Amino acid sequence: MHVKVLDERVVRRAKARDLDAIVYAPHFTPLPEIERRAATFSDSNLLVVPAREVFTGDWRDRKHVLAVGLRRPIPDFVTLEGALFELRDQGAVTLVPHPDFLTVSLDAADVDRYRSLIDGIEVYNPKFWPHHGRRAAAIAADDGLSTFASSYAHLRGSVGEAWTAFDPPDIEPDADALATRGPTGRSVGEQSPDTRSGRERSDGGRPGSTRPATNGVADDGPTGGRAANGESTSSESASAWLVDRAWSVRVAAFVAALKEGLGRSTSHLEGVAHRVRCIAEFAHLGYENSLTKARRVLRPQLPATHPGHPLYASRFDDIRVY
Repeated sequence: MHVKVLDERVVRRAKARDLDAIVYAPHFTPLPEIERRAATFSDSNLLVVPAREVFTGDWRDRKHVLAVGLRRPIPDFVTLEGALFELRDQGAVTLVPHPDFLTVSLDAADVDRYRSLIDGIEVYNPKFWPHHGRRAAAIAADDGLSTFASSYAHLRGSVGEAWTAFDPPDIEPDADALATRGPTGRSVGEQSPDTRSGRERSDGGRPGSTRPATNGVADDGPTGGRAANGESTSSESASAWLVDRAWSVRVAAFVAALKEGLGRSTSHLEGVAHRVRCIAEFAHLGYENSLTKARRVLRPQLPATHPGHPLYASRFDDIRVY
């Protein structure tokens, strides 16, 4: 379902694989940029849905959360609990990518603890080895959560290697929605409420802590491509319906299908070529965690998804970890 790369080649490959939609969630890229690119590369044959894979916790305890249907930007480097409550307050779909995978995922205990804040579990992506898929499926079954599969493509060639099919397959907004609803289902022009001030931890304390910023990670989000309308860089996410109302309402319908637990099934390709793609994606982890990380350490700069960035207007100071 979700991919990390997006350009004309990705779009062509997705269409060749008969995909109707992909979820675009690049690392360390702010929501307004993701929304603009998603709208730019969408057309009547392929819907590109903007999302964020939020990096929670510090480097010793990293846990990724996939957020679809955001109303406003959320940074990385915040506490897991703080991120989950923020997503709940925004009415976003909260998904668990690659559960119990290496050192970057929610485990079974996390899923069980935050079950009420989670909408689905990823049970397959090409980076998984067989035991990862079995473990993810068991976690989903134990907590009665919906499942999804993803190409989780960091490499263009992996797009369409796995997919999630909805039942019924057609998710289309009605005519009234096209005229009146925005990207998350709220009325056009309706302001996004900020209810974080009323959030409390499950143990009664404040979620997270504030510590001095350390070396950040460089923004490796995609740039270039076709220009899109709505070049807003305000602290609030540019309302996607201002970019393209019809596109944003289609996004809202997709988000609703995820949120409401519409029936679905997961599938992936088989055969030698698929295994080669899987090995390539798994090997890419080494590149991500060596060369790209070395660049971030040797050439540190404040990433656009750091909670101290002006985009977030100090809204996350109570739950930031850096």
